[in-house]
Amino acid sequence: MRSLRSGGRSPTGAALEPGPVANTTALIRSLDAAIVAAKPDSTVIMAWTVELRPLHLAQWSQDKPPPQAAMARAIAERLMDREAKLVFISGSSDRIAGFVYDLRRRGDADRIASELLVALRQPFDIDGQIVHFDAKIGTAMVDGDNAEDGEVLDASQLALDAADHSTRHRSFSPRLRQERVSQDELRGDLEAAVRAKSLTLRYQPIVDVEDNQLTGIETFVGWSDQSRGAIEPSVFLPMIECTDLIYDLGEFVLARSYETVSDWVDRGLLQPTTLWINVTPTEILRSEFRSQVRSVVDPSSGVSLGIGLRDGPALGEKQLTERLRELAHDDVRTAVDEFGGNFSVAGGPESFPADTVRLEQRLVRALDDSVDNKLTIQLINDFAARRGISVVASGIETTSQLNAIRDIGIRLVKGFHVSPPMEADQFAESLSTHRWSIEQQ
Repeated sequence: MRSLRSGGRSPTGAALEPGPVANTTALIRSLDAAIVAAKPDSTVIMAWTVELRPLHLAQWSQDKPPPQAAMARAIAERLMDREAKLVFISGSSDRIAGFVYDLRRRGDADRIASELLVALRQPFDIDGQIVHFDAKIGTAMVDGDNAEDGEVLDASQLALDAADHSTRHRSFSPRLRQERVSQDELRGDLEAAVRAKSLTLRYQPIVDVEDNQLTGIETFVGWSDQSRGAIEPSVFLPMIECTDLIYDLGEFVLARSYETVSDWVDRGLLQPTTLWINVTPTEILRSEFRSQVRSVVDPSSGVSLGIGLRDGPALGEKQLTERLRELAHDDVRTAVDEFGGNFSVAGGPESFPADTVRLEQRLVRALDDSVDNKLTIQLINDFAARRGISVVASGIETTSQLNAIRDIGIRLVKGFHVSPPMEADQFAESLSTHRWSIEQQ
C-alpha cells in the first residue's frame, strides 16, 4: 500500500491522488486501482455514496439557483479537511460517490461515515450565503478479494437507498439486493394502486377536551394489497414522496376527503369544521397547487381546509413561506406536525404562517415517565399561547397522558384513546353515536 499512501500509482498504473475526480469513469478507474493494490495485504476499502439536499435556500430562487460550482468546491474542501484518504466525485448532482482507501480495520468505516455526515451537515458559507445540507450515507466495504469496483459502488448506493432519516447511515449487507427486488415489485404495485385510486382514506377526529366537541378531522392514507395485506404508511409513502406520483396521490386525497366531509356536514352529521390533510413541501411549491385547492374547496360548504407539514429544515425556506401565505389568503390553515423535535420552526414563528402546531408524539407518549417532557410541552404551549397559535396533542393513548395534557392547559387532542382513524362509513356512524366522546372513555 506504499503507493496509495504516497499518492503515487497502483500496480495498474492508475493515479491514486486523494481528492475530487472529474467524473464517474475516473472514480471507477481509481477504485479499481485501489482494489488491485489492496490485494497483497487485504487492506480495507470503504466505498460510499452520500445523498445531499440543500436547505435554507431563501436567498436564491428558481430564476437564480445556488451556484453549483461554488457548492462543489465548498464540499470538496470540507471533506478533504476531515479525511485525507478520500477519492470522490463532487459535482452538481445531489449524490456524491467515492471511497476511502487504506483502512486497517472494518470498524474504521463507521467512524469515517459518521465524520463525513457531521462535516456535511455543518453550515457552508457559499458566496457569502449560509447553506445547510441534509445528508445521509450508504457504505460498503471490500478488502480487494471479495468484490469488483462496480459491485462495491452499487452496494453503497443500495445501502444509501435503504438508509432512513433517523439513522442517516446504512452499511451494505447482501440481503439488500433481494430487498431491492422486493421493493421494486412493491413500488410497481403501489403505482398501480395510486393510478387506480384504490388506496383507502381514514379519518380521525380532533376533539376539544373541555366540551367534547369535534373541532377538526385529519385524513390518513391507507393501502391494503391483495397479496401482502395492510401495508404501513411509513413503508409506502416514502416510495412516492420523491416521485411525481405524490401529486396524483395528493389530488386524490384532497378531492375525495373534502367531498366526504362536506357530505357529512350537508347531511347534518357534522357541524362546520376543518378538514386537515398532510402534504409535502414539494406539493405546495408546485405551481398548480393553489388552483387545485381553489377548485375543490367550497366556502359555502361549512368545511375549511387545513394542511399539515412535518416540522423540519425545509420549513425555513422562503419560497415555501410565501406559498403558505398565499394559501392563507384563501383561508387555508397551516399546521406544523411533529413539533418540538430536534429541529423546530419555533425559531421564526412570527414569519412562518402556521396557526396550529401538533406536538411530536414522542413527547406525549413519554409524559408518564419524563418530567422533562412535561416541561417541554408546557413551554411550547406557553410560547404558542403568546402568539395565538393552537396546540394539538397528538398520540394520546392513555388516560394519564390525557390528564397530563389537560393539566398543562392544552385543549385539542387526538389519538387512539379518543378514537383510532376510521374509514368513511365507520366514521359517519361514530358521528351519530359520538363514540369519540372523551366523557365516555
